[in-house]
Amino acid sequence: MRRAVVMVIDGLRADMVGAHYTPRLADIVERSRWFTGQRSVFPSATRVNSASIATGCWPKSHGLAGNAIALDEGEGLQAVSVGPPDFRDRLRRATGRTLHRPTLSERLRPHGGAVIYSNSSAGSA
Repeated sequence: MRRAVVMVIDGLRADMVGAHYTPRLADIVERSRWFTGQRSVFPSATRVNSASIATGCWPKSHGLAGNAIALDEGEGLQAVSVGPPDFRDRLRRATGRTLHRPTLSERLRPHGGAVIYSNSSAGSA
């Protein structure tokens, strides 16, 4: 089985990856494929970028446009952070889905593939 690891670090400029600033990342880069032409989506928010990576779509298409959204869970629209662990379940209960487009994992599942995806930010540490 072929395997791949995709590492995304929001806010880390490419010129800051090197032996002086980030020696361990520099070691990984030396042994890896480095995509220098990639740019984050706008707004440049961790979870928005993560949804774009997972779906291959822009925020307008996948439906997550910020680290907080307006969600109606039966009591009118409320501002809800997308960071807490229960967010996906809450969104699914309220809207019947999480994102408006299928993720890479959802596309691979019928073909026997799998994707393990982890997301964290300094705010959730």
